[in-house]
Amino acid sequence: LDRVVKIQKFRNWVDEHPKFNIYKYNCLVLDVEGYELEVLKGMGILLRHFDFLNVELSGIPTYREGPFAMEVIDYLKKRGYKQDSPIEAHNDVFFIKETVR
Repeated sequence: LDRVVKIQKFRNWVDEHPKFNIYKYNCLVLDVEGYELEVLKGMGILLRHFDFLNVELSGIPTYREGPFAMEVIDYLKKRGYKQDSPIEAHNDVFFIKETVR
């Protein structure tokens, strides 16, 4: 069964929902079936508002065209996040912003 899913960048969604206050949240949980890297890229500067990230990743992509865990880890490392849990065959990986003590 094919389904159409509307895709929207997080920063655009935030702009369209002025009652949502991003400053109330410091943890982002991301489980988007192999689209994690694209979501992170689409967040732009809003990503830095989060001190903690919990991202579903796989050592070997589970979903067609999904990223390898190391691709996401490298991307987040360049943006100041440290990996705080191991890569499993398929599980969540926790990240902490390097400026958090």
